[in-house]
Amino acid sequence: MIATKSNQNYYFISDLHIGGDGILDECQFESELIDFLYHLRDLNQEAELIIVGDGFGFWEMSGEDSLKKLKTVIKNHTDLFTAFKESGAKIKITLIPGNHDHEMIGYEDFKILLAKYNINLINKQHIIRKILTKKIWIEHGSQNDPFNKVEDFNNPKSTPLGFFSTKTIVDLVHRKKPTNQQLWIRDLESVYPNEYVPHWFFSNYIYHEMSPILRSVILPYIILFIISLVIIFGSFLEQRGLLGTKFFIQEPWQKFGLAGRAFDFAVFINTILFWAIVTMSIPIWVIFRDFRKVLKGYGFQPGKMFKIQKAENYLQAAKEVFDGDNSILAFVYGHTHEVSITQIDQKFVINTGTWLKKLIRIKSIFPFLPDVYYPTFQLNYFHIYPKDSKKILIDYHIIPKKTPPNLTLLQRLAIMGKRKKLHLWIPKRTEIEVV
Repeated sequence: MIATKSNQNYYFISDLHIGGDGILDECQFESELIDFLYHLRDLNQEAELIIVGDGFGFWEMSGEDSLKKLKTVIKNHTDLFTAFKESGAKIKITLIPGNHDHEMIGYEDFKILLAKYNINLINKQHIIRKILTKKIWIEHGSQNDPFNKVEDFNNPKSTPLGFFSTKTIVDLVHRKKPTNQQLWIRDLESVYPNEYVPHWFFSNYIYHEMSPILRSVILPYIILFIISLVIIFGSFLEQRGLLGTKFFIQEPWQKFGLAGRAFDFAVFINTILFWAIVTMSIPIWVIFRDFRKVLKGYGFQPGKMFKIQKAENYLQAAKEVFDGDNSILAFVYGHTHEVSITQIDQKFVINTGTWLKKLIRIKSIFPFLPDVYYPTFQLNYFHIYPKDSKKILIDYHIIPKKTPPNLTLLQRLAIMGKRKKLHLWIPKRTEIEVV
């Protein structure tokens, strides 16, 4: 790597969400972040580390005094802030606010306190950095997310809809100290998009919080229901000669006396329930399909389309920035926790991802059981710098970190055989010719 000036050599991370009440304060990547900060310090080069918003998780903290929240975070993570201070003495560390720490906007006290740890807070929606003859546009990205957009960005008391859904659960957790069985709540910050929070909560209720007695009643019913479906379709195929057996038609289980007759009766009841569900599902499907169409007409994409629609929002925002200034080479943002790099002509849209635990939503193989949120990490950073006077490099690095899934037996059964995509593929190096 060539020697570069500090305004030509940039490292990008985002969405650390440091801080929170109780177990939400646990920073599961703290040791890796400390090592990364010391790594940058020890490179002995002029550089700038830019934290692209949501450095702190103030939404996940109780109390009204915003500055007190920051002081609490510093007190609870002294080793980390020591690393910030020591690394910041060698390289420049810049922080811009995201939606979760937006309340820092407009308060000089935050800038003064963070400056003691060599963190330079810039209270702007976006910043610009120069590289050779080009520029990099940097913003957190929440302003392009309707659910988390702060209508009055310069007002520290202005809060988006996403704040209230998060705050409601945080307040509940703050009043009740979770047991070991309830430690799943610490992954609240990792649920994205925020619209998934109710489903995530329901999923963990089923797999973690539901009464063992109720679960012991429901699970056999679900298993029996699946067996009934196999018998129904097996009989259907045998009767039409599509299956060269007579196993289902002969009902061999009836040879087992009372137990066999009880099983046959249970299958009969489940068959009735099956056709009742099929009959009811038709009008429900038609209504739901029409409802989705109405939501789409209002620009609201349910389910998996949340992420797709939001990704399109950022690409459109980047195109507008590129059109407004042809010298801008890259549009860098975070917020969505989905790391990516997208090329538009000779320009690039970069999502810096997150250092939080990522929850992969995996569909259950069993009917009536909710999707499972599978935990993993993808600690990462982007490095943008000149290779020489005519080329710019965008390097992508992953810091390895493994975490045990800690799933219940039922969760493991529900996603048995399902593919668990742990890492989104990003090219390790992108080379750009500067015209």
